[in-house]
This record gives sequence, structure tokens and C-alpha cells, in this order.
Amino acid sequence: MVLDTGSELSWLHCQKTPATPLYYDPLHSTSYTPVPCNSPICMTQTRDFTIPASCDPKKLCHATLSYADATSVDGNLASDIFRFTDSNLPGVIFGCMDMDSSSNENEDSLTTGLIGMNRGSLSFVTQMGYPKFSYCITGQDSTGVLLFGEFNLTWPRPLSYTPMVKMSTPLPYFDRGVMDLCYRVERSRVGLPVLPSVSMMFRGSEMIVSGQKLLFKVAGMTRGSDDIHCFTFANSDLLGIEAYVIGHHHQQDMWMEFDLANNRVGFAEVRCDSASQKLGIDL
Repeated sequence: MVLDTGSELSWLHCQKTPATPLYYDPLHSTSYTPVPCNSPICMTQTRDFTIPASCDPKKLCHATLSYADATSVDGNLASDIFRFTDSNLPGVIFGCMDMDSSSNENEDSLTTGLIGMNRGSLSFVTQMGYPKFSYCITGQDSTGVLLFGEFNLTWPRPLSYTPMVKMSTPLPYFDRGVMDLCYRVERSRVGLPVLPSVSMMFRGSEMIVSGQKLLFKVAGMTRGSDDIHCFTFANSDLLGIEAYVIGHHHQQDMWMEFDLANNRVGFAEVRCDSASQKLGIDL
């Protein structure tokens, strides 16, 4: 699953295709319930979607979600039981998506769907009522640790907190992002130039992005005998709206805590592989 703190609706691929071998089949679920288009959920709780929900020929609530990297998915809203280790959670609303347009089919084929983690009414954390969630993304392959709820962790160094800002206008949905500054690098070259670190200043805190995180190699993309490396900062003008997004490249090996109850975000540098070992999680 893709974790997206900028998106509201969680969704699953509901049709098996060569590009989506991992999928959820609603025909095998006795508790799967599609959302009708005249329901309050469809009529009022989808108001923050960038594309308004509509009514399909079966009078079911239809949603189209688009992302800044030109990816989009189409399907119906539905509810089902979400099962965790120690509990069953009935009536969770999600998108059952059967059509998609992808800008990176190789990457998307490795995922079953997306978990929407923003503060919208249909996001996963809002529906679950969690007051807090935390995660840590490794610096190797974007795997990591995700914790829901309150945990008394003593091993990360004290977190630096900055207040969340309430948005008056919904931002567009984001996924991998739009990279607009890329370089050709000879495949035979050993190492990249040493880049300076970048400090991002927030109210009450500072996040330092090391120079190693400022360029990344684009998997599967080459030009002749050169690999392609892109700058991990991009121009938000390409999104059509002024926005500041901290992507996963800058959050690697950083413990991130979203304290929703106290309306703040905390972070601290940490080795995520070490954090997973302390939690007894094998990455």
C-alpha cells in the first residue's frame, strides 16, 4: 500500500490486470457494500475531492482521483470490514477502483492501493478516530514503519514540533510528485558531486535535508548510456497552485509524528532500520 498524507480517500485496485496483479475482489466479500449516489456520504462527504463525485449508471457513487504525476484512478465508493490483528472495524469507506491511468506501471504494479491520511472526513485516520500516527521511511527502498495511536517511545531523540496549519482551500492530490530538474549522469561514473545540506525552517523547529537526499536515480529511465538523476525539489507552479510539499525523499530516516489531537507535527532524525528492530518489525 502507498501511504499518502496528502490524500483523503483510501482505495484498492478491484480488477486484476497485467498492471495491477495485486487487487481486492469485492465478489469474495460478503460484507462489501457499495455506496449509493444519493447517500449523505456521496453527497456531502466527498466535497473536498478535486473532481466532484458523480452518479454512475447503476446509481452508485462514482469517484475519480487524480494526482500531480498524471496518475488517475476511477471507481466506486464502498464500505467493508477492515481487519487488524486484534479487531474488526466495520463500515470503513474506501474506493473500489477498476480503471487507472498510470505514469509508472512498474511501480504501481507492486501496490494494492493507497491509504489516504489527510484530515478529510473520509481519510483513514479520521474514520478510525486515531489521535496520532507515526512513521519512518528507510533510506534504501521506501519501506518503513507505520504506527497508529499513542506509543511511549523513548529511543528517538526528542522530537521537534511545529503546528499544523489549517488549509482554507483543498490542495490537489499528490503521489510521486512532479520532477522538473533532471540530469544525465554517465553510468560509469563513481559517485555524485557532494552537495550541501538544505535547512527548512518551520515555526519552532528546523528540518535538515542532507545533500545525499537532493538527487535520486530514476529507476528504469536512461538516455543512451547515461542514467537519469533528478533533483528532489520541484517547481510547484507545475501544479497550478502555490504549494509546499515535503516528499518521502526528504523524510527518509526521519521519525515523523502527526499529533492530530494537539494539531502539531513532530520529527527527528533516526535510523529507520534500527527503529524497526527495536519495535520487533522485520523490514
